[in-house]
Amino acid sequence: MVQPQPDGPMQWDMSGEDSGRILIIPPELAGNEVVIRLLCDNQQLREALRRSNQTLRQRCEEMEGWQQRIREEREFLSCRFQDARLLVEKLTLENHSLQGMVNGPGSSSNHSYTSSKTEVLPGHPARNGPLEEPKTLDQWERKRVEETEQQTQTTPLRSLPAEGDNEFLQLLKKHKEKTEEEMRELRRKTEELKRERDEGKEVIERQHRCIDHLRAKLFQTQISSNEEAVQLRSEAQHTSDWYRELEEKLDYLQKSSAQRDRTEALLKQKDKECAQLAKDCEALKAQATSLLGELNERQILLQKSDDDRKMLEEKLVSKVKALQAAERELDQQRKQHHVAMDKLLLQVQSLETALKAERHVVTEEKKKLSQLQHAYTCLFRDYDSKLKSEGGDLSSRLEEAERALAIKQDLIDKLKEEVEQQKGSLETVPVLTAQAEIYKADFLAEREAREKLNQKKEELQEQLTQTLAEIDRLKQEATSRARLEQMKMKYMDDFSPRPTLMPPQQVGVFPGAAFNTVPPNRNHILAPVNDPGPAGAAERPPDTRPMLRLCTSGRAFRLATCFRSTLRAGMSGSPTPPPSAEAEVLLKLLAGLETDRGDGSGKTGDQDSEFGQQLSGTRLGIGMDSCVIPLRHGGLSLVQTTDFFYPLVEDPYMMGRIACANVLSDLYAMGITECDNMLMLLSLSQKMNEKDRERVTPLMIKGFRDAAEEGGTSVTGGQTVINPWIIVGGVASVVCQPNEFIMPDGAVPGDVLVLTKPLGTRVAVNAHQWLDQPEKWNRIKLVVTKEEVKEAYYEAMFSMATLNRTAAGLMHKYQAHAATDVTGFGLLGHANNLAAQQKNEVAFVIHNLPIIAKMSAISKACGNLFNLLQGRSAETSGGLLVCLPREQAAKFCSEMKSLNSAQGASNGAWIIGIVEKGDRQARIIDKPRIIEVPPRGSQGANQDNSATNSDPSSYLS
Repeated sequence: MVQPQPDGPMQWDMSGEDSGRILIIPPELAGNEVVIRLLCDNQQLREALRRSNQTLRQRCEEMEGWQQRIREEREFLSCRFQDARLLVEKLTLENHSLQGMVNGPGSSSNHSYTSSKTEVLPGHPARNGPLEEPKTLDQWERKRVEETEQQTQTTPLRSLPAEGDNEFLQLLKKHKEKTEEEMRELRRKTEELKRERDEGKEVIERQHRCIDHLRAKLFQTQISSNEEAVQLRSEAQHTSDWYRELEEKLDYLQKSSAQRDRTEALLKQKDKECAQLAKDCEALKAQATSLLGELNERQILLQKSDDDRKMLEEKLVSKVKALQAAERELDQQRKQHHVAMDKLLLQVQSLETALKAERHVVTEEKKKLSQLQHAYTCLFRDYDSKLKSEGGDLSSRLEEAERALAIKQDLIDKLKEEVEQQKGSLETVPVLTAQAEIYKADFLAEREAREKLNQKKEELQEQLTQTLAEIDRLKQEATSRARLEQMKMKYMDDFSPRPTLMPPQQVGVFPGAAFNTVPPNRNHILAPVNDPGPAGAAERPPDTRPMLRLCTSGRAFRLATCFRSTLRAGMSGSPTPPPSAEAEVLLKLLAGLETDRGDGSGKTGDQDSEFGQQLSGTRLGIGMDSCVIPLRHGGLSLVQTTDFFYPLVEDPYMMGRIACANVLSDLYAMGITECDNMLMLLSLSQKMNEKDRERVTPLMIKGFRDAAEEGGTSVTGGQTVINPWIIVGGVASVVCQPNEFIMPDGAVPGDVLVLTKPLGTRVAVNAHQWLDQPEKWNRIKLVVTKEEVKEAYYEAMFSMATLNRTAAGLMHKYQAHAATDVTGFGLLGHANNLAAQQKNEVAFVIHNLPIIAKMSAISKACGNLFNLLQGRSAETSGGLLVCLPREQAAKFCSEMKSLNSAQGASNGAWIIGIVEKGDRQARIIDKPRIIEVPPRGSQGANQDNSATNSDPSSYLS
């Protein structure tokens, strides 16, 4: 065995006291698990040894104090014993005097002789006591017994009192012997404690040697193998065994101290007995003086008591032996009880763990049961409400049918009366017909003349307009760049400038300048930019009709009364989608471009396999709302979309908001609620004069930026150009994880189709433009009033400007399977596109059409112009078409309604159809149910909405 060196690299103090040395551990062993565990065990042993030494010191101090008290008690007992001896001698003298009085004068000489001798005998040790006193109490007792026997032999007549004195002395002697016996036992126990302390010191020395040996072992751990680690663990276990033995010895010392306390209590009891004996001596003296005649009887009683005492002593000895045996048995039983207690504790711990597991299982089962009960209650409630709603609908339909029948009967009666009247007027029909032919001929001739005049007037006006426009263009071409820079400095001081791009000069195109529109924190207020009133500084209130009228008038923005954004565009609304055949060809061409990146390198798909592995993940390409491209950074994807549209409304601020909402709707259709970046594309019409251009451009930019801020993003840049038409659009980008967006391909049979915005925005916008065109207005004036058209226009404008962000957030909550936004292709076109993207073989069947009030009547009056009821009317910034589980659809619509009501809107969402097995196409039934959506702020909005949104599940019927 390798012995540890005194100057080794690992040395520390293992004594019980706190050591001032610093433990030095080699750096190669600092992270070793065995070294760390041994250091922890060493620290615990040091702490245990320190506590053990401290306890031993306390016990030694207590033992020294106890020995000092024993010495004081011995001195006190010796003093009391001398007092008792003097008392006995005094009583003996009085006894002799009483006997002399009883024997008479004949024995006076003997009495005097005896008394003098008696006085000499006890007085001798009193005089010579300090010089010849025995060294121990036993020698003194033996000497006293011999003197008493000698005195008894010389005075036979006084044997009875002497015998009584001897009995008392014997009692004192026995008490003294018992006390000395206890003293010897205490000395023996003290020696045992000292021996055990020496053994503890030896154990500590052995621990020191063991720790030194462990130090040597740890020093060799750099080159040792797993076997040496096992040996170190065994030695650590041996050290822990020694630690347990020390704890057992410490428990034994504690028990010894408790026994010592009991011995002290016995000594105090003996003191009390000595006091009681003193009292008995006084009583004996009184009996001896007053009851001398009864002394013989008392002696007999004393003999009997002596016999009883001997018997009691024998019984006491037997009882003490039995008590010792019982104590030994008790110790054994206590050890057995401790072992049994440990076993029971282990069993209790195992049972507690099993009980916890069972309780956990029971808790999980209770949770499942409560969830099942709640689901059953919800299903029963939905079923009950559906039955009630169906019953109410049937009853209302029956009542309506009865009323319609009554109305038809009245109409039939009226027609019969009119037929009778017409029969009487048939005689005047030929005359009236001739007059009508004459009037018709005159009217046609006059109309033809007016048309020719109007045609000539329009040609002259067009020539004049072209001439003026050419003159204005030539005048403004030289100063347009300086004025555009001046406009940027004047209205866009809060945007940081970017380098000016210089595209090639073209005829009719102004070289635009880039702009940066990183917005500060501003309130979303539909008010002019430089409006000094309180509306420009306060937070935006809920949408109301007076605010609509203020924001949609040109005078609110210091524009000309005749200014209309829609007059500066050759087309209005979203770009008209190409025909279906052309769209399919275009999508195929773009799909081909997606496989071939067109870099001219001629690389095939096999050559790009490594690049594809780096960008593996969920992809969504051409044909849907947004593109999803996996990034080379693991787990992230780029979702991006772009869109633009021509002027659709007359308010430039609202035009900017609608353009931004239209771009963001593509992201919201993917379930994405946060956008990272937006860019803006703005094309200004060359037909606008400089004054209008300077006023309109900041308003459109502000509307776009405010909508972006409402969506939680910002506009960081863009491009402005001069174009024949006004165009507003942008790009939205976001980098997200796969769980942040919903792929539009997960619809399953049994799902429900939900639409979050009403249809008919294009019809409302066109009807509002027809208010200034009498020829077109005459086509619809029989089915709608001008006030209703204006209300529908305001509703359409604010519906288009409303973000679909709330619906996107609820798509995750209610587990949507797929979604798209309804824009230029109309409801049916986008539903067909979404159905074609599904993984499962499904078909979309649409039963209900939520349409802005009166727009369906306008569409019917216009014939095939809009095709609103056929689902092909174009929409701009429309709602989301979402595929939801059947059990979640009603909750989705209810929450949408509550959230929109909190924001000032009166409508929510509608269940419009179902998903069934099919050929991945969408269709509208022959006679769909038309849901008239009243404009916000109208008097009947609350009643109609309560009828249409009270039970969303009833739409499926």
